[in-house]
Amino acid sequence: MRKTRKILRLFLLVIVPLAAIILGGHLWVKSTRYVTTENAYVKAHHLAVSADIDGRAIRVPVKENDMVKPGDILFQLDPEPYYIDVATAEAEIAGIRNTIAALRAEYREAQAERADARQEISYYSRVYERQRKLSARGIASRAKHDEAERNLTKARQASRTINQKIQRVLAQLGGKDDLPVERHPLYREAVTKRDRAALNLRRTRVVAPAAGTVGRVTLQEGEYVEEGKAVIPII
Repeated sequence: MRKTRKILRLFLLVIVPLAAIILGGHLWVKSTRYVTTENAYVKAHHLAVSADIDGRAIRVPVKENDMVKPGDILFQLDPEPYYIDVATAEAEIAGIRNTIAALRAEYREAQAERADARQEISYYSRVYERQRKLSARGIASRAKHDEAERNLTKARQASRTINQKIQRVLAQLGGKDDLPVERHPLYREAVTKRDRAALNLRRTRVVAPAAGTVGRVTLQEGEYVEEGKAVIPII
Protein backbone atom coordinates (compact mmCIF):
# COMPACT_ATOMS: atom_id res chain seq x y z
CA MET A 1 0.00 0.00 0.00
CA ARG A 2 2.79 2.38 0.96
CA LYS A 3 4.67 1.48 -2.23
CA THR A 4 1.60 2.21 -4.33
CA ARG A 5 1.28 5.66 -2.73
CA LYS A 6 4.91 6.47 -3.55
CA ILE A 7 4.38 5.52 -7.18
CA LEU A 8 1.23 7.61 -7.35
CA ARG A 9 2.98 10.58 -5.75
CA LEU A 10 5.86 10.27 -8.23
CA PHE A 11 3.37 10.16 -11.09
CA LEU A 12 1.56 13.27 -9.88
CA LEU A 13 4.67 15.29 -9.02
CA VAL A 14 6.89 14.41 -12.00
CA ILE A 15 5.19 12.64 -14.86
CA VAL A 16 2.05 14.79 -15.08
CA PRO A 17 3.88 18.18 -14.96
CA LEU A 18 6.43 16.95 -17.51
CA ALA A 19 3.67 15.84 -19.85
CA ALA A 20 1.95 19.21 -19.43
CA ILE A 21 5.17 21.05 -20.30
CA ILE A 22 5.69 18.96 -23.44
CA LEU A 23 2.09 19.41 -24.56
CA GLY A 24 2.18 23.15 -23.86
CA GLY A 25 5.40 23.55 -25.79
CA HIS A 26 3.92 21.72 -28.77
CA LEU A 27 0.84 23.91 -28.76
CA TRP A 28 2.98 27.06 -28.45
CA VAL A 29 5.11 26.12 -31.46
CA LYS A 30 2.00 25.44 -33.53
CA SER A 31 0.37 28.71 -32.52
CA THR A 32 3.43 30.83 -33.25
CA ARG A 33 3.28 29.82 -36.90
CA TYR A 34 0.52 32.40 -37.22
CA VAL A 35 2.32 35.38 -35.65
CA THR A 36 5.42 37.34 -36.56
CA THR A 37 8.35 36.72 -34.17
CA GLU A 38 12.10 36.37 -34.38
CA ASN A 39 11.80 32.60 -33.83
CA ALA A 40 13.68 30.68 -36.51
CA TYR A 41 11.01 27.98 -36.68
CA VAL A 42 8.33 30.58 -37.28
CA LYS A 43 10.39 32.36 -39.93
CA ALA A 44 10.52 29.18 -41.98
CA HIS A 45 6.70 29.19 -42.24
CA HIS A 46 5.90 32.89 -42.23
CA LEU A 47 6.68 35.48 -44.93
CA ALA A 48 6.16 39.14 -44.09
CA VAL A 49 5.82 40.87 -47.47
CA SER A 50 6.92 44.49 -47.67
CA ALA A 51 7.28 47.11 -50.40
CA ASP A 52 10.68 48.06 -51.85
CA ILE A 53 9.52 51.67 -52.29
CA ASP A 54 7.30 54.20 -50.55
CA GLY A 55 3.83 54.91 -51.85
CA ARG A 56 0.11 55.11 -51.30
CA ALA A 57 -1.87 51.89 -51.68
CA ILE A 58 -4.52 52.18 -54.39
CA ARG A 59 -5.54 48.52 -54.58
CA VAL A 60 -5.51 45.62 -52.10
CA PRO A 61 -7.14 42.67 -53.91
CA VAL A 62 -6.38 40.00 -51.28
CA LYS A 63 -8.01 39.25 -47.95
CA GLU A 64 -7.24 37.00 -45.02
CA ASN A 65 -7.14 33.25 -45.79
CA ASP A 66 -6.87 33.79 -49.57
CA MET A 67 -4.64 31.24 -51.30
CA VAL A 68 -1.92 32.83 -53.44
CA LYS A 69 0.77 31.56 -55.75
CA PRO A 70 4.08 33.20 -56.74
CA GLY A 71 3.46 36.35 -58.77
CA ASP A 72 -0.09 36.99 -57.57
CA ILE A 73 -0.58 40.66 -56.77
CA LEU A 74 -0.97 41.45 -53.07
CA PHE A 75 -1.30 45.22 -53.28
CA GLN A 76 -0.69 48.05 -55.74
CA LEU A 77 0.97 51.38 -54.94
CA ASP A 78 0.14 54.58 -56.80
CA PRO A 79 2.35 54.44 -59.92
CA GLU A 80 1.82 58.06 -61.00
CA PRO A 81 4.87 59.57 -59.21
CA TYR A 82 7.05 56.86 -60.72
CA TYR A 83 5.63 57.39 -64.23
CA ILE A 84 6.67 61.02 -63.79
CA ASP A 85 10.17 59.96 -62.70
CA VAL A 86 10.53 57.78 -65.81
CA ALA A 87 9.30 60.56 -68.11
CA THR A 88 11.64 63.07 -66.46
CA ALA A 89 14.60 60.72 -66.90
CA GLU A 90 13.68 60.13 -70.57
CA ALA A 91 13.54 63.89 -71.13
CA GLU A 92 16.93 64.25 -69.46
CA ILE A 93 18.40 61.63 -71.80
CA ALA A 94 17.03 63.50 -74.82
CA GLY A 95 18.39 66.76 -73.43
CA ILE A 96 21.85 65.26 -72.98
CA ARG A 97 21.82 64.05 -76.59
CA ASN A 98 21.07 67.60 -77.71
CA THR A 99 23.71 69.01 -75.37
CA ILE A 100 26.37 66.67 -76.73
CA ALA A 101 25.42 67.58 -80.31
CA ALA A 102 25.73 71.28 -79.42
CA LEU A 103 29.11 70.70 -77.74
CA ARG A 104 30.42 68.90 -80.81
CA ALA A 105 29.34 71.82 -82.99
CA GLU A 106 31.02 74.24 -80.56
CA TYR A 107 34.18 72.11 -80.62
CA ARG A 108 34.34 72.18 -84.44
CA GLU A 109 33.78 75.94 -84.42
CA ALA A 110 36.55 76.42 -81.85
CA GLN A 111 38.93 74.34 -83.95
CA ALA A 112 38.22 76.58 -86.93
CA GLU A 113 38.83 79.64 -84.73
CA ARG A 114 42.13 78.15 -83.58
CA ALA A 115 43.23 77.65 -87.19
CA ASP A 116 42.41 81.31 -87.94
CA ALA A 117 44.23 82.42 -84.77
CA ARG A 118 47.35 80.50 -85.79
CA GLN A 119 47.33 82.22 -89.18
CA GLU A 120 47.00 85.60 -87.48
CA ILE A 121 49.91 84.81 -85.16
CA SER A 122 52.00 83.79 -88.16
CA TYR A 123 51.08 87.00 -90.02
CA TYR A 124 51.63 89.38 -87.09
CA SER A 125 54.88 87.61 -86.21
CA ARG A 126 56.23 88.42 -89.67
CA VAL A 127 54.97 92.00 -89.45
CA TYR A 128 56.51 92.47 -86.03
CA GLU A 129 59.83 90.96 -87.06
CA ARG A 130 60.01 93.26 -90.09
CA GLN A 131 59.14 96.34 -88.01
CA ARG A 132 61.68 95.32 -85.38
CA LYS A 133 64.45 95.14 -87.97
CA LEU A 134 63.41 98.38 -89.63
CA SER A 135 63.19 100.09 -86.27
CA ALA A 136 66.65 98.83 -85.36
CA ARG A 137 67.99 100.37 -88.55
CA GLY A 138 66.15 103.63 -87.84
CA ILE A 139 63.96 103.32 -90.92
CA ALA A 140 60.56 102.58 -89.31
CA SER A 141 58.91 104.69 -86.66
CA ARG A 142 58.59 103.53 -83.07
CA ALA A 143 54.82 103.81 -83.35
CA LYS A 144 54.64 101.21 -86.13
CA HIS A 145 56.94 98.91 -84.15
CA ASP A 146 54.72 99.21 -81.06
CA GLU A 147 51.56 98.65 -83.09
CA ALA A 148 52.99 95.46 -84.61
CA GLU A 149 53.96 94.25 -81.15
CA ARG A 150 50.46 94.94 -79.78
CA ASN A 151 48.83 93.09 -82.67
CA LEU A 152 51.06 90.07 -82.11
CA THR A 153 50.36 90.06 -78.37
CA LYS A 154 46.62 90.31 -79.02
CA ALA A 155 46.72 87.44 -81.52
CA ARG A 156 48.60 85.23 -79.06
CA GLN A 157 46.14 86.06 -76.28
CA ALA A 158 43.21 85.22 -78.56
CA SER A 159 44.87 81.90 -79.40
CA ARG A 160 45.29 81.05 -75.71
CA THR A 161 41.61 81.85 -75.06
CA ILE A 162 40.53 79.62 -77.93
CA ASN A 163 42.75 76.78 -76.70
CA GLN A 164 41.20 77.05 -73.24
CA LYS A 165 37.75 76.92 -74.81
CA ILE A 166 38.69 73.80 -76.77
CA GLN A 167 39.96 72.08 -73.64
CA ARG A 168 36.81 73.00 -71.74
CA VAL A 169 34.50 71.71 -74.46
CA LEU A 170 36.59 68.57 -74.92
CA ALA A 171 36.34 67.84 -71.20
CA GLN A 172 32.56 68.21 -71.41
CA LEU A 173 32.60 65.74 -74.30
CA GLY A 174 34.27 63.15 -72.10
CA GLY A 175 37.80 63.71 -73.41
CA LYS A 176 37.06 62.69 -77.02
CA ASP A 177 35.11 64.69 -79.55
CA ASP A 178 34.08 61.50 -81.39
CA LEU A 179 33.07 59.53 -78.27
CA PRO A 180 29.71 57.78 -78.95
CA VAL A 181 26.83 59.43 -77.12
CA GLU A 182 25.98 56.14 -75.40
CA ARG A 183 29.44 56.07 -73.77
CA HIS A 184 29.37 59.65 -72.54
CA PRO A 185 29.42 59.83 -68.71
CA LEU A 186 26.45 62.21 -68.54
CA TYR A 187 24.41 60.01 -70.86
CA ARG A 188 25.23 56.84 -68.94
CA GLU A 189 24.34 58.53 -65.66
CA ALA A 190 20.98 59.62 -67.09
CA VAL A 191 20.27 56.11 -68.40
CA THR A 192 21.05 54.67 -64.96
CA LYS A 193 18.61 57.14 -63.43
CA ARG A 194 15.96 56.18 -66.01
CA ASP A 195 16.48 52.45 -65.37
CA ARG A 196 16.18 53.00 -61.62
CA ALA A 197 12.94 54.94 -62.14
CA ALA A 198 11.59 52.16 -64.37
CA LEU A 199 12.49 49.57 -61.73
CA ASN A 200 10.68 51.55 -59.04
CA LEU A 201 7.66 51.80 -61.33
CA ARG A 202 7.57 48.01 -61.62
CA ARG A 203 7.91 47.78 -57.85
CA THR A 204 4.57 49.55 -57.37
CA ARG A 205 3.04 46.12 -58.05
CA VAL A 206 3.82 44.05 -54.96
CA VAL A 207 3.38 40.33 -55.61
CA ALA A 208 3.55 37.13 -53.59
CA PRO A 209 7.11 35.74 -53.50
CA ALA A 210 5.87 32.23 -52.73
CA ALA A 211 2.71 30.15 -52.55
CA GLY A 212 0.76 30.18 -49.32
CA THR A 213 -2.20 31.51 -47.40
CA VAL A 214 -2.66 35.22 -46.78
CA GLY A 215 -2.59 36.10 -43.10
CA ARG A 216 -4.29 39.01 -41.42
CA VAL A 217 -4.62 41.98 -43.81
CA THR A 218 -4.81 45.40 -42.16
CA LEU A 219 -3.71 47.46 -45.17
CA GLN A 220 -6.49 49.50 -46.75
CA GLU A 221 -6.68 51.47 -49.97
CA GLY A 222 -5.44 55.02 -49.46
CA GLU A 223 -2.98 54.14 -46.69
CA TYR A 224 0.66 55.16 -47.06
CA VAL A 225 3.14 52.27 -47.21
CA GLU A 226 6.72 52.80 -46.06
CA GLU A 227 9.63 51.09 -47.77
CA GLY A 228 10.68 47.89 -46.01
CA LYS A 229 7.79 47.81 -43.54
CA ALA A 230 6.03 44.41 -43.32
CA VAL A 231 2.52 44.76 -44.71
CA ILE A 232 0.95 41.41 -45.62
CA PRO A 233 1.88 38.03 -44.09
CA ILE A 234 1.88 34.81 -46.09
CA ILE A 235 1.78 31.54 -44.19
